[in-house]
Amino acid sequence: MPDHVWAPSQWAATVGEGDRPGPLALIAESSRRTPWLGTTSPQWYAVSAVDQSYTWLELPGREQTDGAEVVLSPDGRMVGYFLAGDPARDDAQSDVVGYAVYDAVTGQVHQRRVPTERGLAPFALTWSPDSRRLVVSYGQYRRQLGSAAWGDTVAWDPRNGNVTDLDVRNLDTGTGSGLGGVTTSVDDGSGVLVIDPDTGRTHLLRLATDPDDRNGSYFDYAFVNPAGTMIAARGELPTGPRSSTTGLRAGELDGDRIPELRLLSKRWQVNRVLGWMDDNTVLTEAHPRGGDGLRYVAHDVRSGESRPVIGHTDPPHRWLQPFFAQDLLRRPFVEGAPPPSPWHPWWGWAVALPILLLGAFLVRRTRGRARP
Repeated sequence: MPDHVWAPSQWAATVGEGDRPGPLALIAESSRRTPWLGTTSPQWYAVSAVDQSYTWLELPGREQTDGAEVVLSPDGRMVGYFLAGDPARDDAQSDVVGYAVYDAVTGQVHQRRVPTERGLAPFALTWSPDSRRLVVSYGQYRRQLGSAAWGDTVAWDPRNGNVTDLDVRNLDTGTGSGLGGVTTSVDDGSGVLVIDPDTGRTHLLRLATDPDDRNGSYFDYAFVNPAGTMIAARGELPTGPRSSTTGLRAGELDGDRIPELRLLSKRWQVNRVLGWMDDNTVLTEAHPRGGDGLRYVAHDVRSGESRPVIGHTDPPHRWLQPFFAQDLLRRPFVEGAPPPSPWHPWWGWAVALPILLLGAFLVRRTRGRARP
């Protein structure tokens, strides 16, 4: 995992189906120029875990709608996304017809289409902790404009096509992992549901704040450490009678006892919990409370100390944040190398064309003088 991330050049290489960049350290979104002069559009790019090369991702059939996220598996090998197509009816409200996975090691793309008349409503995507299954939550659009029924949540193994129905109607976007499964917040936010992606079984894990802490309790992005002894989650932190923000909370797991999660630091407002770097250190995406500037911050749950560990230049759009290969977070970071800045291909013509014209003019002039 590099300790610094840049946005790639507009003219960096593009990888798609059949290309094999190898395991990825992260994927993120940034603006890229389109063929139309002066226009840009958001596109996903990848940073290789092998050589830190930066490439734009060309994901075949990807749904381009804002909010249709792209997710990276913990081992950095697989990229999951929602699939666009043509629903059965002409009055479809969405062109989402399934989901797909791009394998960065083999270059293969695996797709699964879901029967739909008016299109699917994409709710959430995440990966199982072992990177074997893509967990997908979606709804089916009804006849009424803009309404989608609570739909299905499934775990799909793209290697063999096996699909397991999960006993949860909708996967919250604030997902995490641990205890052998995927975690998602429950409706009232007072705990998390641990979902086994192999069997579909669920287990409700209630969480609580310290009894002396009068702050409210709402939890999401819950991650359990590799040893299964600690849990960390984003929790609500009221800042006034009618206002609140979010902070990082952590607590010990002890049998059937409800874990009490204490606030680790008031310095950082947490957007996402990204995973455990080791049994005592949690990585979050956060910004200083009362200030600006996105940071990727490591928090020691024992000492309470925190420090930024991943820097960035020209960060991606804030509403679609980077996804890191979680398995790499437990290994030593390497010094990030800035990507090359190749010239726009038109610059070559802009330089070469005048030289060619001048050369042609001089040759013609020289021949003219040589005539008797």
